[in-house]
Amino acid sequence: MQEVQRTTVWECLNGAVKAGLLCALLGASTASAQGYPTRPITMIVPVTAGSAQDFIARQLGPMLTQRLGQPIIVDNRVGASGVIGATALARAAPDGHTIMLGAIVFTTAPALRTSLPYDAAADFAPIGPVAKAPMALGINPNVPASNINEFVSFVQARPGKLNYGSPGTGTPHHLFMELFRLQEKLSIVHVPYKELGGMVNDVIGGTLEAGFFTVFQGMSLHKAGKVRVLAVVGKERSTIAPEIPTFRERNIDGMDPEIWIGFMAPGRTPPEIITRLNIEVNALLGLPAVQESFGKLGLVPFPGTPAELGTIIRNDLERWQRVVREAGIKAE
Repeated sequence: MQEVQRTTVWECLNGAVKAGLLCALLGASTASAQGYPTRPITMIVPVTAGSAQDFIARQLGPMLTQRLGQPIIVDNRVGASGVIGATALARAAPDGHTIMLGAIVFTTAPALRTSLPYDAAADFAPIGPVAKAPMALGINPNVPASNINEFVSFVQARPGKLNYGSPGTGTPHHLFMELFRLQEKLSIVHVPYKELGGMVNDVIGGTLEAGFFTVFQGMSLHKAGKVRVLAVVGKERSTIAPEIPTFRERNIDGMDPEIWIGFMAPGRTPPEIITRLNIEVNALLGLPAVQESFGKLGLVPFPGTPAELGTIIRNDLERWQRVVREAGIKAE
């Protein structure tokens, strides 16, 4: 019976029907959302207090409390790049009373770790995306490249002689650059730091030639003349930096992953409950106050369906497995 349930959840991930109603008809669960919720809801946040995810959780938590009629308890389950929090969610009862505000590291962890106590594809039910933070490639202003194509040529002419930084091995900043490096067949040395500040300072100072930044951070440095932002990741230009072209516009395809944040529930959670939570979260993301507060953190509200988040997760799991394998990345 368990395998049947997992298959139907995976069909939801594949986007057969956005609201998940077909999954209900197929028997993914016979539980009803009538009367839900019946007790407080625990919202697992797998990162420390003060982070962007934690900020979102603590802003949306009280609003969801009002809409759902039950307290939302934020539970910071920190450690192992989000694995501790995800494990707690996978083991929770699939009744909608435990959810998690996850992020892109949920999909990078399976690529970087030899084993996990859960199946990232089968043991979770996406509720919907919440926010995204577009990424961009920035270089030291002294590098003689005014666009991404010129930078590619500059690096190709100096194999193994240039450096890029990241706030650590396996971080999104690292993986985005490796995706770019593999695609363009670049030989450029990775210099991992213990935190983002050190990387940023060394790109500004010229010890590093390049690094990936969030568009929000990169553009603040770009406008101050400290970093030159060359291209943004994504299928379309960022609303934060509409003047900066995408990689795709410069004929560099494949650079479309996002730094995403989204809600998930345990696998086999009734589709009716998933739909209810999705509707409530999307309603909050449309509020001007929420949009304004997200903007101050450089986040773009990202309302969507469970199927849309499922597609993001599925694509990311495949993408980062491939990048880690081909680049020979080993988790620290």
